[in-house]
Amino acid sequence: TSPPDNVTKQLCFVHTENKDTVQMSITLAGNTVNGDLMYNFFEKDRNTGKIQGTVTGDTINAKYEFQSEGMMSVREVSFIRSGSTLLDQTSGIELREVDCK
Repeated sequence: TSPPDNVTKQLCFVHTENKDTVQMSITLAGNTVNGDLMYNFFEKDRNTGKIQGTVTGDTINAKYEFQSEGMMSVREVSFIRSGSTLLDQTSGIELREVDCK
């Protein structure tokens, strides 16, 4: 369930496997989400940027504006939260919740 409109929550998630890393740091405020997202896959271009979107139930739908290969791009991203994990609907990667630093 989404937090009440007056509650702001900071959440961080990470996925590491072999030499691949995905990191997300988001702020939830009511049904809105904003934050940073970074994909760093071994021997591929790293992309890092901002996400902004909405939370409906256990699903985050957002626009991901990122820089890759020196160019700005935008794509839709979707994550489903289950307990302390987020499932990236595009890549199938599961991120686990971690303490924000």
